[in-house]
Amino acid sequence: MTKIINDSNSLPINNTDNLRAEDNYHSDLLDFIRENKPSGTSEYDASNLSEFLQIIKDRYKLSDAHAAPTLSQLSNTLLYVNSELRKEINTNTPEDINLQDYVYNHLNRYTTQLIGVNMFYDSMIKKILDPDENEKMELY
Repeated sequence: MTKIINDSNSLPINNTDNLRAEDNYHSDLLDFIRENKPSGTSEYDASNLSEFLQIIKDRYKLSDAHAAPTLSQLSNTLLYVNSELRKEINTNTPEDINLQDYVYNHLNRYTTQLIGVNMFYDSMIKKILDPDENEKMELY
């Protein structure tokens, strides 16, 4: 019993400071993307995803200089920003129309592209960790 308690104490715990820092990062990135619309001034180009991710990573370093976001964290953050900006779209003003164009023509595509990359990465990792899974699935 003591060994279990000692092992459980070594596990990382999501405390309120970590959650607050993540919320602050989401809010900061939301404000930054709303104001600057990065990688969205011209026609959509799928190759701009890497530039867009670099911007997101740089913003992350401002909130936590000692850590790098995981692919999953990047996906979650981008989903959050995308959904929040979609809620704000109200096509009454030219600024709102500009925001709507950016969200639909750029941010949605970057989000979808990043989710696809994340799913592909997770699938590759799963196959590396359990290479026999394909054989098991073929039995069914």
